[in-house]
Amino acid sequence: MASTSASPETVQEYASPRDSHGHGTHTTSTAGGVSVPTASVLGLGSGVARGMAPGAHIAVYKIPLQLAVFEQWSMGFQLYVQQGNNGPIQNSVSNEAPWIATIGASTLDRKFPAIVQLESGQFLYGESMYPGNRFASTTKELELVYVTGGDNGSEFCFRGSLPREKVQGKMVVCDRGVNGRTEKGLAVKESGGAAMILANTAINLEEDSVDVHVLPATLIGFDEAVRLKAYINSTSKPGARIVYGGTVIGKSRAPAVAQFSARGPSYSNPSILKPDVIAPGGHPWLVPMLVGIAALIRSAHPRWSPAAVKSAIMTTADVTDHSGHPIMDGDKPAGVFAIGAGHGQKPHLSDPGSDMGGAGFVNHDICLFLLVDCLTGL
Repeated sequence: MASTSASPETVQEYASPRDSHGHGTHTTSTAGGVSVPTASVLGLGSGVARGMAPGAHIAVYKIPLQLAVFEQWSMGFQLYVQQGNNGPIQNSVSNEAPWIATIGASTLDRKFPAIVQLESGQFLYGESMYPGNRFASTTKELELVYVTGGDNGSEFCFRGSLPREKVQGKMVVCDRGVNGRTEKGLAVKESGGAAMILANTAINLEEDSVDVHVLPATLIGFDEAVRLKAYINSTSKPGARIVYGGTVIGKSRAPAVAQFSARGPSYSNPSILKPDVIAPGGHPWLVPMLVGIAALIRSAHPRWSPAAVKSAIMTTADVTDHSGHPIMDGDKPAGVFAIGAGHGQKPHLSDPGSDMGGAGFVNHDICLFLLVDCLTGL
């Protein structure tokens, strides 16, 4: 995406595929970036980073409308888009045109523990990529404060909403939502706070989002947030410390459906399964994962149509996690409206099971919009 804004909170587009925001560079390197040894985020998650199809030629265009996308598809272009961030609400999927490969989000098997240890002895699980989490360590115990009341957004830690006399040198609790997660930490730091606990609300529930913070901080789930606030209200001088655990890999079941990943079925196109597949990461970084896989398939089978490539991805997708059990969606096995055909992976390049031409999609749209009975048309 091209943007003239230097702020990650604001995106201002301009008429060029050039990237001044950094986001497009990030996603294209995910699709075709070359290998980089010992890559990490401030020392966390160190390893070899590479794109799905290292060294692939990358052609960058502005994001087109769905009908323009159909024209591109007809000319042989591979089209992969995100399905949206409105999960886990049913029928929240977007980009549901049948000629588009619509990708949902899944989780990874790595964790960056940053556990809150309350003075009462309770432990609340959280995660953080604060630079101090490179190695197992513990912050000193600080007084806890949760600033509420008024209409200035102090519970969300808006910049300028936290009275210095209330937060100076303390660990500040900030509710998630409205403003940016790292922006909250900056507001705490500017007001003299020493650390932050970012607390999920009923909107986010247990969804995790691991960020690089500007001060010692961690994100806790909604259940932990309820316990934290109950503890704060139970004592006159609550205290806590953050216990960092570094990088932990392979201890949690993955992939699982990300809570924020939009769910099908499509309201406007219920006869077409959406999403098509899921892939690891957040939107839209998961899209270049599939773009890279498509590039590998196309390089091995240059005469395959876009539908054949998409079919190969879908018919080789996995419906189990790394433990061999069904991919989970929260506390239950994931259904097709959460994962589509399954988790996209580098396929064995088997023959595709379906190869629909453009005429088939045109007939489908005629049936859809003219409300004609077309059960025999596809």
